[in-house]
Amino acid sequence: MRTFEELKSEVEARNGITVISMHTLRDMVGHKALGSDVLARISGRLQSVGLGHLPTRLRSPGDLPVTVYAKGTPAGALVDAVVTMAEQRYVERDYQGASELDAAIGVVRSAVATPQNDALEIVAKIRALVHESSGAGEKA
Repeated sequence: MRTFEELKSEVEARNGITVISMHTLRDMVGHKALGSDVLARISGRLQSVGLGHLPTRLRSPGDLPVTVYAKGTPAGALVDAVVTMAEQRYVERDYQGASELDAAIGVVRSAVATPQNDALEIVAKIRALVHESSGAGEKA
């Protein structure tokens, strides 16, 4: 069984971001089921080695893909910025940010879907998403 430290090394080798299944994360904490306590433990272990995750609130379907990113890296800082923006808009704009957050997660996942992921490609896709959701792309 791999460790969270090994996962962090893998994430860093992939330009600071990768996708992993909930099954794998569950196995890494030594459990056979995904209850709320196990989900909290997974989140805490990821944070303890400097990793963040999307979705920000882990859910129990075992085949759910989880985007894992290294905090303190350019990709991680950008993911955190987009999540913060979407969560803020969720509160300020009658929950409109929920779809924006889902879109941000989708962009990040699609950017890391191939082994040849490129941090600049991720940055470009997230910038485009932020530009669209800020209304800067709308015509007057």
